[in-house]
Amino acid sequence: FGSSIPVLPFNFTLVDMFRIASVLMMARADDTALSIDLNNRIASSSAGVYQGGKGVVVFNALASHAQDESLKVVPATLWVNDVVTSGRLRPSSGAGDGSPTCPHDQWNGFVDLTDICSTDPSTGDSGPWNYMQMAAVVGSNMSLVFPNYDTLQEDSWNWGVFYATEAGSVDHRCEWIENYTGWDCPGGWIDQQNGAWDVDASKVGASFYDSGNPFMNGGGGGAGCHLNLDLTVMDQTTAISSSGEDLSAASCQCNSDLSGNSWIDWVDNWMENTQVMPTLAANGWFQGGKAPSTALSLAACWVTNVRDMIQLQNALYERAKLWNNQLQPKSDWGENPQSLRDYWGWNEVPLKRSVLVDPKSWDTVVIKLPGAACYGKGQLDSISCLSSSVHAVLQVDISKWVQSGFLVPGVDNQFVKPGSSVLFVRESIDDNHAWYNEFFCEAWESPDNLWQVVSVSGGSSTQGGCYVQAPSKTLQELVV
Repeated sequence: FGSSIPVLPFNFTLVDMFRIASVLMMARADDTALSIDLNNRIASSSAGVYQGGKGVVVFNALASHAQDESLKVVPATLWVNDVVTSGRLRPSSGAGDGSPTCPHDQWNGFVDLTDICSTDPSTGDSGPWNYMQMAAVVGSNMSLVFPNYDTLQEDSWNWGVFYATEAGSVDHRCEWIENYTGWDCPGGWIDQQNGAWDVDASKVGASFYDSGNPFMNGGGGGAGCHLNLDLTVMDQTTAISSSGEDLSAASCQCNSDLSGNSWIDWVDNWMENTQVMPTLAANGWFQGGKAPSTALSLAACWVTNVRDMIQLQNALYERAKLWNNQLQPKSDWGENPQSLRDYWGWNEVPLKRSVLVDPKSWDTVVIKLPGAACYGKGQLDSISCLSSSVHAVLQVDISKWVQSGFLVPGVDNQFVKPGSSVLFVRESIDDNHAWYNEFFCEAWESPDNLWQVVSVSGGSSTQGGCYVQAPSKTLQELVV
């Protein structure tokens, strides 16, 4: 984003500062053996991009995709602190029904928007960006979703399918079938020769194929070209110049010829040379002005290597003010870190559903705070900085995870799966304007006293713990 970032937002008064300081003095963030392990797994390195930890996978186990047993892959996100974007977890909870397209003013710069972003009367928000979000974390079992895991960080590793942005890999992608020179789409088939749509209920799209790079004996699950489900035409963005095309094949893989300058060349080509199909004039961004965030889904192509994904993800963030019109969601990116919460900064990695939905694969369930939750740059963020209304939404979300069987409250369940283990995650920004995640634990009690988080400090010699339980102690007693 390039602009300097002050420690405090413009409307931050001395009264606010003392209030937040007093809250933070009472709050205590603890390390546990698990939080230390996960922080090591996502650590960046001065040796270069993706030379530190291999990262962890986060996944919304309550998403509708997760419940669909017919799918072979579901969308997940890879967290590693080589990624510098804000907004690294796709929201699903909060105002606007948790939709990442909210808030907006019924206009994205090109077309009228018909969906309504519901307003939370207790906060005044009509988007999800100031709320906490929950997800399952896979760290110690990453080898179950990435083949040849030991060599994952090598440039020669190319077994995967990775999108640097939101991509619609499960519900909006058509799988290229080389033997039949056409695309298997959700609900139909598109022939390459004539481009016609043939309705065919037996065709199910890219999510019904096994995971992995289709050109390396993988199934190609989630790898494909974006489909407009309403018009039944592929609306994958193409950007062609004398330097090359953004796509390298009919499978809509990214063209590595444009990977120069850490994939900045790909982003610049997208902005300068996007082609507009006559039937999709509503997607006429760049020729008609900057694009909304939703343009990322249509432009997203896939790469086979984690490092390429990270660099493309960061390149899009670096150029964000040049391509994004900040209308969907409605944004006002400024110098204060909190204004950057609503950037679409997550990646999308279609991975094996049977592994991700199994709690035995998880290390824990995380509760991610909004970026820079306590103002400032976020290094000391605590759940105590957030309003009681936001806490009330988290109370409901925890209840949903408990009702689903993915969380089983109680001290006796903290080391079993599914169990009661949880951790908080803060999203902070450093002096180089790079965001990073950090796992930690903190004692907490929900507003209606339905749930408590118990924090037991640990480290290299003691395990500690962080778990959800039904109320039995006072908040002071929850810190052990």
